[in-house]
Amino acid sequence: MAAEGATALLLHDGWRTVPGLDTQADLDQLLGQALDSAASELAQSLGPDLDAWRWDDVHIMVSPHPLATALPERSDLHPPVDGCPGDGDTVRAGAVAPIHGDRSSHASVGRYVFDVADWDNSGWVVPHGVSGVRGSGHDLDQRSAWLACELLPMAYSAEAVAHHGQATFELSP
Repeated sequence: MAAEGATALLLHDGWRTVPGLDTQADLDQLLGQALDSAASELAQSLGPDLDAWRWDDVHIMVSPHPLATALPERSDLHPPVDGCPGDGDTVRAGAVAPIHGDRSSHASVGRYVFDVADWDNSGWVVPHGVSGVRGSGHDLDQRSAWLACELLPMAYSAEAVAHHGQATFELSP
């Protein structure tokens, strides 16, 4: 059966194809129980004040560094754990996998916006920083902008590079 057919069957046949759900009352009861259970679990972890509940209190970004994971004495290589916006269906991709709970198990590596009429008006951001060297000052320099879904200038012209550049490196053979 095509997925389209299965969806139509579930929607138009009153969910009777699901074992144990023979009536709309059964479905209503099951959905009510699921909602009550979810609300109870959230209240246990986030407290009773619904206005204080925040997605990024449970949806956190964990990006373990492979060397820090292998060598406990290098745990300083792990980036910080931060609350993370988004989910698997948003531009601010920060999806979860049930095996990891609410932890953001993967996210966009970078976000880019290109203005082809004015390349210097383009922007980008990556979740950590422009350097993979911990403690370099550029290892986490874009993290807060990435979490806030902001873009940083992407320089193309010589003038823009001179304005935004912080260092110059010359490679020679």
